Amino acid sequence: MDQYINLFIDKDYPYFIDKYLNTKTLNRLKCIAQFCGVDYTKLYSPLFLYTRFDHSLVVAHMTWHFTHDKKETIAALLHDVGTPCFAHCIDYVFGDYTNQESSEKSIINMIEKDGELLNYLKEDRLTLNDFMDCSNYHILENKSLKLCTDRLDGILHTSYIWLHTHSLDQIKEVYDDMVILKNEEDNPEIGFKNIKIA
Repeated sequence: MDQYINLFIDKDYPYFIDKYLNTKTLNRLKCIAQFCGVDYTKLYSPLFLYTRFDHSLVVAHMTWHFTHDKKETIAALLHDVGTPCFAHCIDYVFGDYTNQESSEKSIINMIEKDGELLNYLKEDRLTLNDFMDCSNYHILENKSLKLCTDRLDGILHTSYIWLHTHSLDQIKEVYDDMVILKNEEDNPEIGFKNIKIA
């Protein structure tokens, strides 16, 4: 797993995220599998258990790589803190199979219950308002079919860990070809330098 995660860590490491990694809010995500419980079935043969914590860490590193924006990187680290056990499976019960958002607790509600996390945010001069709507961070969150770091990690880790369609070298080649471009709505979006790699 470390080999996969290390693909996304810049030489310019964002040390400011490290203090958040042992908070109770983020530690809870170490018990939630990224693949919505399918890891516990025989449908696929994942290479290793990839948790929401691992995903959040990778998305934060990706976001830092593309933006070097402290606020958006911390938002990326915290973007899934409201994810329930077995993640989006329960959304189907609620009839929310399109957006898959009905089961997630508010990021704000989760942060408010963690005094240590609140203190770290204060140290970094961030407020709860900075996490009210992650869609304000276009590199972190973008409506489908637009590319963003949350979706990018989903595609890449699925290709490597779950489906075994791409090697680490292939993923690195794809990732290294990506840059920030302006999309049709004049917002930043992840794109490619090389159409063949795209």
